[in-house]
Amino acid sequence: MKFRSETSAPLPQGDLEGEFRRSGSVGAVRAGETCLFYPGLTGVGVLPYGELKQLYLRKEQVAARMCCGVVDASPIFLMAVDTGGQVHKTSIRDTDSGKALLAQVARRAPHVEIGYRRADKKQ
Repeated sequence: MKFRSETSAPLPQGDLEGEFRRSGSVGAVRAGETCLFYPGLTGVGVLPYGELKQLYLRKEQVAARMCCGVVDASPIFLMAVDTGGQVHKTSIRDTDSGKALLAQVARRAPHVEIGYRRADKKQ
């Protein structure tokens, strides 16, 4: 299995493949013991918890007009902000799975800010 870093930092040392196999999946992201994994077609992206600054859920409102009425198709995303300020956006299955993943990361990486906090506006 090919692993690639999601940040400019080098990949962490250790058994990434074993950690990936033991990790739990929440949609298109997996939470391991030391990293978040982003499986893709050409390999697995790795975001170590040490490179993670903030993690939160985001629900986007999408109302689709169909022949039978309006359908609410609101996807839920896991937003991960790394220490360089880059945002990694990944779809997840549902809110409950996302909250379980946030709790898992909070236990394993207490330095990571969990939840969204709006920045103060300066005028």
